[in-house]
Amino acid sequence: MIALLVFRAGSVWYAVGASSVTKVLRWTDPLVVPGAPVFVKGVINSDGQILAVLDLAALLGSSGSRSGAAPQDSQRCIVLQAEDCAAAAIVDEILGLSEIPRSALEDGCSEGAVAQAFALHERMVSMLNVPRLISLALPIVRGR
Repeated sequence: MIALLVFRAGSVWYAVGASSVTKVLRWTDPLVVPGAPVFVKGVINSDGQILAVLDLAALLGSSGSRSGAAPQDSQRCIVLQAEDCAAAAIVDEILGLSEIPRSALEDGCSEGAVAQAFALHERMVSMLNVPRLISLALPIVRGR
């Protein structure tokens, strides 16, 4: 069995390994970073750690991207950790923690942030590879 946090960004359901999530934060307006890519909404300070705030819907090309849209109170940021890098990802809805058998995972892309997919409660869920996801924004996350 594998423990996953399942959430929606835009109109697409995603999951990440529960061990990759360090915390879930209420929405707070990030400090805008001039010249940052459209999927980087800014940076926040969480317990002394500066985190890039990533718009997953925009980064992954999901429909329902909130480019320019005002945040909603229901939105959360999940703090994802991969080795020595962390980032906060904006999510629209959190379904919760789920455990699924590894055999339920279907092979996904060998490149990009989506690693595998599975069905859960009549939803198709794309499992994200957190190190790859963070590496897509690595120059911003590491401040380069």
